[in-house]
Amino acid sequence: MNKNNNKTYVSIHTILIATALIPINIYWNVQMELVRYSGLPTTISLFFNVVFNLLILSLLNIGIKRFLDRTLFKRGELSIIYIVLSIASGIGGHSMMQILPPMLGHPFWFATEENDWKNLFWKHIPSWLSVNDKSVLKGYYEGGPLYNIQHLKVWIIPIATWSVFIFVVLLIMLCINIIIRRQWVENEKLSYPIIQLPLEMTSPNFFSNRM
Repeated sequence: MNKNNNKTYVSIHTILIATALIPINIYWNVQMELVRYSGLPTTISLFFNVVFNLLILSLLNIGIKRFLDRTLFKRGELSIIYIVLSIASGIGGHSMMQILPPMLGHPFWFATEENDWKNLFWKHIPSWLSVNDKSVLKGYYEGGPLYNIQHLKVWIIPIATWSVFIFVVLLIMLCINIIIRRQWVENEKLSYPIIQLPLEMTSPNFFSNRM
């Protein structure tokens, strides 16, 4: 028996759609959480922006099934899109990337003689983790030529360093998840109530279920 028969493959269009939806969701989150400061989707465990995307894709799937007698996404593919958008929203959300970039230059831009930040903690902040050039920070805080080669050279090292750190943290969290998965899922059979709604929404019978 060919063992490969039991494998499930993700289609290219699923990966492309998930990737295309990431910047749209990040922009949506930034507008709600920073610009308008309302909704705050990533401050609750069930990100409603991702649930909304799943709702639209599920309805699209049903429409294509009805008129073309085929489905655009399998149930597993909808789940993958949900997972990808949830992770991306968490990274770009209220308590992570919306906080980290402003902090890279905050101690230097807002340092004054009165608060004496220069003597208090500048020496404790590595240059490769922050942006300490006020001429570069001026474009960031006051508006101006931020995206030029001279400014980007200053930003690139802190951004790259923090990107590696965040990647490692996420990888560690994934490894921990893999370690505890069998105990929690197979042995203790935890129900994970937060995932129940998205999981049911990927079912073809979700919208016809009157319960």
